[in-house]
Amino acid sequence: MKSSEKAYLSDEMLAHLFVETQQNTYLAQLYQRYSEKVYRKCLSLVKDGDQARDYAHDIFLKLVVRIPSFRSNAKFSTWLYAITYNYCIDQIRLTNKNTFQRFDYQDASYQHWVEEEPAMFETHQKIDRTILTLSLEEQRILWMRYQDELSLNEIALHLGITLSATKMRVLRAKEKLRVLYLKQYIARR
Repeated sequence: MKSSEKAYLSDEMLAHLFVETQQNTYLAQLYQRYSEKVYRKCLSLVKDGDQARDYAHDIFLKLVVRIPSFRSNAKFSTWLYAITYNYCIDQIRLTNKNTFQRFDYQDASYQHWVEEEPAMFETHQKIDRTILTLSLEEQRILWMRYQDELSLNEIALHLGITLSATKMRVLRAKEKLRVLYLKQYIARR
């Protein structure tokens, strides 16, 4: 198969063909499509460019081993996202770093927001600080739902739990966040 033809194959087909033929060209096509996305997801979680690059590299090595377990009843991108997310969370746990932040408030791209919407900016900062008081699992499920905008079905697939369990975990994490936020910022008034 020509390289130009591979560009039109679905991710799921490329994964299947790699498993079937063990030809690296199929994996290379997946790498080309997803290396930057995996890197950016790692960077959003660990906030360190070099570490994110290392993690992205590790994830693609892991992919070679795990790709035979991929089931084409799910989207490849969702499956790879789960591997990426879980790997980064595991690495954060191993190094005992709690570095989750929704925004990098020092970033110049947020300065216009600070100047134009100071009340909203302050509220977001408070929410972010409150989220950091949640457990890593609670943070993870809220980030997946609201930052990464995953559906409840996609979250259930990532976590390997039922849809009803996912709904309950999201609901509990949101409620805990609400209660902590109210205690921290509203009850003080």
